[in-house]
Amino acid sequence: MSTYKSSAALHYSMAEFAWILFFLASAASIILYAEELRLQDLNRELLSQNESLIEEVDDLSFRLAEKENAVMPCWKRPDSLIPEIVGTIIIEGSRMIRFSHYSREETVLTLSREDSTFGLSIKVRAVLLKQFQWEREYAAQRNCYLRMKIINHTERYSLYQEVAEVLNGLGIVVVQE
Repeated sequence: MSTYKSSAALHYSMAEFAWILFFLASAASIILYAEELRLQDLNRELLSQNESLIEEVDDLSFRLAEKENAVMPCWKRPDSLIPEIVGTIIIEGSRMIRFSHYSREETVLTLSREDSTFGLSIKVRAVLLKQFQWEREYAAQRNCYLRMKIINHTERYSLYQEVAEVLNGLGIVVVQE
């Protein structure tokens, strides 16, 4: 009977040990499961951060490509107060040109019969230098370009070309619509 008691005690001890191992394994699996959930959340967060970083890198790459060779419109600069088109030149006739600034009133240039092509260019240039002085200084400081639209209500394409040449000489890009 003594072997039976020692064997029963051994089985009882082993059963207690098995239960302890079972509870330890259950606790470990719960801890591992919680850790797995935390890692999945962390992975989702890292993936979303990765997507936003990819978008930011794409945006910065686009900006770098624009700045290559100093080609960037002023209105796309993050600190810009300049609109997409700074003004409009409206050629009403062979002797009347209106200059419309995006935030100020219009200036009307009336030409006399004596004004030649050279005189036209000088007068148009003078009006543009005066009316768009701040925008030109801004563009020069930040190494960007301005955009302006020309509307020609005449049959003379040469007037349009003359005004466009003056704009190009001032570093202003003509917008074609």
